Amino acid sequence: MLNLLSYSKARFQIFTKTKKGKIYGILLIAVILFFSVTLYMRVTRFECLSGDCENGFAKIQYRGGSYYEGYVKNSHPDGYGLFKNEEGHLYRGEWKRGQKQGKGFYRYPDGSSYSGFFLNNKKHGIGQFVWRDGSTLNSRWNEDKPDGAGRLILTDGIKLDGVYRSGRIFDGKGAFIYPNGNIYIGSWRAGKREGYGILQDESGKIIYKGNWKKDIEAPNSKKENEL
Repeated sequence: MLNLLSYSKARFQIFTKTKKGKIYGILLIAVILFFSVTLYMRVTRFECLSGDCENGFAKIQYRGGSYYEGYVKNSHPDGYGLFKNEEGHLYRGEWKRGQKQGKGFYRYPDGSSYSGFFLNNKKHGIGQFVWRDGSTLNSRWNEDKPDGAGRLILTDGIKLDGVYRSGRIFDGKGAFIYPNGNIYIGSWRAGKREGYGILQDESGKIIYKGNWKKDIEAPNSKKENEL
């Protein structure tokens, strides 16, 4: 038996010195490292601080500093619970199989928030979005975007009722922020600025105030009703 082990060891040492042996050796090390990391991640994906962290009420600390307190099923949030992370995101509400689903409240790091319904981690159904300046949008949501009838209430109390499609105001009155920071507040028709509206830059300075026609400034057209 000892002779057989010595022979096998000698043959293995000779093989590992060959070019093919070195390649196989590198591949073997890579495979071992892969399974070691995978096992480590599975075992240490969270720390159970207290409670029943498999099926019950628990307090859990995840890698990266995220924290969850609430009900779990198969070690995933399921039921009512609170989640927050070090970046400043916070969610308090209902969960299903580890995803935000049902009624809840979400606060963003910049201070804005959403209160309403979620589906598969996205805003879906009736909900209210509140910007940090206090402006609010009450609307129906779909796939994280306002989609349907909505009312935008500005900080000065102006109410703008309109219809949204895929996150943008489409008909009625509403506001839109452009990539360069400019903001348009006014009337829309078929996704274009139409009627009375105000265009201002990101500092609040008015660029144009008056009538619009087919998305273009129309100062000489018939005067429309103001907001």
